[in-house]
Amino acid sequence: MPDSHDLDQVGLTLKKRAGEYFVAAVASQNGKPTVDAVQVGDKLLQIGMLHTDGATPVAVLSVMHGKPSELRTLLLERNAERFTVQAKVTAF
Repeated sequence: MPDSHDLDQVGLTLKKRAGEYFVAAVASQNGKPTVDAVQVGDKLLQIGMLHTDGATPVAVLSVMHGKPSELRTLLLERNAERFTVQAKVTAF
């Protein structure tokens, strides 16, 4: 039986470059971004306790997955400044 929640995750599309992860797109629903304060090109440094530098795509996607409305703490970097975002898992 297929899992109807297979696609529920933080609404970011990531691109891996030289072992690092960057935001390639922010998903939207009803015309609004599903993750606030994140921009294309931001470097994703950490999701919860997982440091993304060198992490496998499976590990990264696994920690982004969850039940709708669960929170994931993201540590990102933009213009050499680090910042934290609380991102909700979204049902897709």
